Amino acid sequence: MNQFANRTSTEKLILWLLSLFLLIIPSSIATAKPQQTLPAPETLANPPTRFNPQQLVAVPSEALTVTPLDRSTMTATPATNTPAVAATGQYTVTTNLNDPLCDTGFGGYLNLEDNSISTDPTLFGDTFLVTITPPLANPINFYNIDYPTISFTDDGFAIFDALLNNGGLPFAPQNIPDANLPNNLVAPLWGDWVITYDAALNQGISVAQLNGSNGVYVIEYDDVQAFDGSPITLDFEMIIAHDIDNAAGAYEIVFAYNNLSGTLPRPLTIGVENVGGSRAMALVNSGDANSVVNNTTMVCFDYVDPPAAPTLNAISNADLNGSYSTSWSTVSGAIGYELQENFNGGSWATVYSGTERTFDLSGKADGEWCYRVRAQNEVVEGDWSSTQCATVLSPPDKPTLNAISNSDQDGNYAVTWPNAPRATSYQLQEKHDGGSWQTVQTAVFTSYIAANRSSGEWCYQLRVENDAGASSWSSSQCTTVLGPPSTPTLNAISNSDQDGSYSVTWSSVAMASGYELRESYVGGDWATVYSGSGSSYAASGRTAGEWCYQVRAINTAGNSNWSSSKCTTVVVKPAKPVLNAIANADLDGDYTVSWTAVPGADEYRLQERL
Repeated sequence: MNQFANRTSTEKLILWLLSLFLLIIPSSIATAKPQQTLPAPETLANPPTRFNPQQLVAVPSEALTVTPLDRSTMTATPATNTPAVAATGQYTVTTNLNDPLCDTGFGGYLNLEDNSISTDPTLFGDTFLVTITPPLANPINFYNIDYPTISFTDDGFAIFDALLNNGGLPFAPQNIPDANLPNNLVAPLWGDWVITYDAALNQGISVAQLNGSNGVYVIEYDDVQAFDGSPITLDFEMIIAHDIDNAAGAYEIVFAYNNLSGTLPRPLTIGVENVGGSRAMALVNSGDANSVVNNTTMVCFDYVDPPAAPTLNAISNADLNGSYSTSWSTVSGAIGYELQENFNGGSWATVYSGTERTFDLSGKADGEWCYRVRAQNEVVEGDWSSTQCATVLSPPDKPTLNAISNSDQDGNYAVTWPNAPRATSYQLQEKHDGGSWQTVQTAVFTSYIAANRSSGEWCYQLRVENDAGASSWSSSQCTTVLGPPSTPTLNAISNSDQDGSYSVTWSSVAMASGYELRESYVGGDWATVYSGSGSSYAASGRTAGEWCYQVRAINTAGNSNWSSSKCTTVVVKPAKPVLNAIANADLDGDYTVSWTAVPGADEYRLQERL
């Protein structure tokens, strides 16, 4: 398999010169590759038994699928494989310089050649991906996700689920976490490397696994060279366990280094990164590894589970004000908690981080405030709790009543007011002529129709109600109702001489703006004879007969009933009769006195004198 087909001319020249240089080195020099002397496992204070090399066997070439990649066509590619999963843990990273338990189990670099495992002849060149097939006997758990196989590249990193997570620029070590591909990787020394295979010198890549059920894989790079031709060679390896072991010193991933010759190129990345590139732990992050990597360096990664999600207690805020407390349960292993809130479904914002399990809030505006909390251990945060919400509702503000429009001053009018913020109902009260307030309506409406109110002053006040309480009462608004006036009393008519001139009088009535007087002659139809504000009427020129009268009061709201009738009789003085001459020719004492008839005369009175 020729892995140099995609090289540029310059790249091929560099590699050809490098190969030529290696061929002409005397075998005594070429085979003088110094190996670190390793102590036996039993001499270590805490040998991790999962890395016992006596159980290692080579992964054969037939189980390795090599995929050449075209460096010239690669471009930066954002990750798309970001499954929604529960909160995962995080890896801690230590080295043998600060952690006495950080060890391969053999005091340093585990040389597979010493265990009769040689470099694979199919693995050489630049920019290729190798996948171990068929799937592993035991899946490898990485960031709390099981993967049935593992892949690795010539550029110093392994990758899980390579079909979805490889890509981008694998020869350009990233500052992790990075949302661009590749992701989901384990990087003992991610850089731009070239792999040369030489069986005699054991140059290339070796792949081994434990011959048992533990599922530990060792991927070892021997005498890797920099793509840019820098005078550097070194060995490094990654040891990856398939399961999570929380025992002290039982690391899931260990890196070791040996046979460093020259200065490491820059940049390099040493670390691990999850699927999607959202979480990582790095010892060197796209930087200079020369101060970290030497022939005795071991780097250990220990997976720490996330803490459980706390239980956020229901929030007690019966009075609906903006001051209340949140509290939550204790979580084992937590060293702190983070509380977040959102307002009316908006974005989450952290309001508390600390070790307490209660947090008081105050001054919250009206609306729905929701909360969630998560625990934190020394490494990572756990899942968020279920949310708990509190509703904040202030009592309404003092409302305003509109002026009452009642220009005709009758007893029918509307009382209105504007919508009030935070209102669920309105309570309206009225009082009459300074009496006590009485509730006339409690409803969601913003108006009230008053009907058939009697005369007098009617005043109104309003307050707004909601679940948090009631506002203060509004200023009052009043209107005056002029009801129809009461019926006046018509006085008896004084007309002792019974002539046709007399006065008709009546009593004054409160709130009357005027009076209307009508008369009837000898039982005939009524006819208005007076309309005005006075309380008397002078009748004159009335002819003989019975004259009857009624009066009523009037105002803008209406008229009173007609009063009871009062009547007077007019008798017209008859004309002077004419006495006829007396016929008494015999001059005796018997004679007749006669006179002319007078119209309208009821009787005649005759007087004599001697």
